[in-house]
Order: sequence, then C-alpha cells, then structure tokens
Amino acid sequence: MKLEGRGHRKRGEPVIALINVVFLILIFVMVTTVIEPLEPLVIDLAEGTADLDDAKTIELVIAADGRIAFEQEVTELDRLLARLEERDIQAVTLRADAGLTAGALFGIVTALQTHGIQEVDLATSRP
Repeated sequence: MKLEGRGHRKRGEPVIALINVVFLILIFVMVTTVIEPLEPLVIDLAEGTADLDDAKTIELVIAADGRIAFEQEVTELDRLLARLEERDIQAVTLRADAGLTAGALFGIVTALQTHGIQEVDLATSRP
C-alpha cells in the first residue's frame, strides 16, 4: 500500500509584512503632517525691500476690494477697531493686496492710528 503524503505546499508571498510596512508609513505621514489654516482672503503682496520685525504678532490681511481679515475672520473696520482697543494692541502688520488703492490703504491706516495703534508695518514680497 502506497501512502500518499502531503505534497509540498508552495509558500505564498508574505503579504502581512507588506501590510505592516504600509500601515507604519501611513501612521508616520499622519503624525508628521502639519495642517495650516487657509488664509481668509487671497491676496498678492506688493513688492518691496524692507524687512519686518518678526516680533509682530497682530496681523491684518486686506484684500483688493477693502475687506479686512483678523485672526482668520473677515470683519468690518469698526468691529476690528473695537476688538483692537479691547486687547490694547499698539502695533500691527498689514498684509495688503497689491491691487488695493493707496487711498483705501491710507484710510485704513488713518483709522488705525486714530484708535490708538502707534505702529503700522506694511508687509511686502521681495521682487
């Protein structure tokens, strides 16, 4: 009597190891990725050569149509001035769109200065 032995089975590919590696890569990407909030207004900065002091923490973004964003929220100028007075802000940095007219920018800067802002910097991009 001839006993049939179990045939030598072919070993499959080590899929579990591949799944583990992909899973570890996924976890690495999730842990190291930094998600920054989107800008509230899309602007193109005017060109300039001056460097700003990096210590400024209050930043206002002004669109070409005059809309103003403060702390990721588009707001009216009167509401903005009230919020700045509440927080006793003395200096701001303006990131104004290159398409903003000089008259509109002057009006905003004048309003800021009449409400106690002592220093106004204008951020520009390098040519």
